[in-house]
Amino acid sequence: MNPSLLICILGFSPITEIRGSLLYWLVHPVIPFWQAFTLSFIFNLLPFFVVMFLFDGLVKFFIRYAWFERIWKKVVLNTRKKFEKYEKWEELGLAIFVGIPFPLTGVWTGSLICFLLGWSVKKSFPYVLLGLIIASVIVSAVVLSGKTLFSLF
Repeated sequence: MNPSLLICILGFSPITEIRGSLLYWLVHPVIPFWQAFTLSFIFNLLPFFVVMFLFDGLVKFFIRYAWFERIWKKVVLNTRKKFEKYEKWEELGLAIFVGIPFPLTGVWTGSLICFLLGWSVKKSFPYVLLGLIIASVIVSAVVLSGKTLFSLF
């Protein structure tokens, strides 16, 4: 498979996101780092738009079914209740949450939180973007440090 395509897929994937795509580049550095970084960044940002625009249509379609409406209300209420302890941080808390490169704390999850809380694209995009920038800097530093260490051996 084309390494650039795999970097794009890993960057878009909800499990790996930019963490996985740049780590893949570390093991398979067939393109320059700046290209891998750019592809990873762009494809890791795409899920924000998928969640904020596509999910809205899906929810509107399925909400007409009583079983889905019950589940949806429970999910939204649970999410809002869990987020209450972070409300004082609001958008900045979201940026920090997305920016910490741990499993389940990336753009996909951050975008889902925005969607479930009913935040607009205009309100949430700058903070999801800031979080992705933070995560990108952290992961890049780790990956480039690892590349330096690997070159010593």
